[in-house]
This record gives sequence, structure tokens and C-alpha cells, in this order.
Amino acid sequence: KVYLKNDTGVIAGVWFNQRYISKNFKIGTKYLFYGRVSKRLGERDIINPEYELMEDSSLGGIIPIYPSTQNLSQRVIRNALSEVLNSREIKFEESLPNGILKKYGLCNMHDAFYDIH
Repeated sequence: KVYLKNDTGVIAGVWFNQRYISKNFKIGTKYLFYGRVSKRLGERDIINPEYELMEDSSLGGIIPIYPSTQNLSQRVIRNALSEVLNSREIKFEESLPNGILKKYGLCNMHDAFYDIH
């Protein structure tokens, strides 16, 4: 168990059968943790979270969580999607007329898809 702290509070990071995990972290270094948060025994925890070193320029805001497998991490999925979206090779067929987009201040399909990921 490792206690994780940010400006909003503290949460317990719990990894089962991985006693070595606490040696991967340095106090004062920023990490990004993602996984399912629950409340057990009056304490919030995140069980077997994935994590990565958080470089100030690499991530921020809301980070999407994608369905993954043991061999396909969130980081790999995020990087693959980012590469595809940044290539601008995907073309989205707009489903709404431009007049509707402008009238309601909506973004086009490509920008909506890009922004959500």
C-alpha cells in the first residue's frame, strides 16, 4: 500500500502481491495514477492502478480511460490514438449541417472526436 497525495487529499494505492512496487516511487516526484477508485473501511483507495511519471508538459486536464488488457496499457492506447489523430489522416463525415453547427456553437465532428480523446 502506498499513500498518494495531491492538492485535493490522500488516497491509498493498493497493489496485491507486488511488495516491490513502493520502491518505484520517489517522494516529491509527480506521477499519474489511473484506475478504479473505491471506498473500503472508510478509506478511499485505488486498486492495482496503472501509473506513469508525469512530466509537466505531457498530460493535464481530463485523461480518458480506455478498456485495456493486461498486455495493453493505457499509455500505449493513448499514444496510439494520439499518433492517429495527429496524423489528420482520419476523415470524419459531418452529420450536422454547417448552419446548425454555427447556430448552436458546436464544433465539427473531427474536432469533437479529437477533443474527447
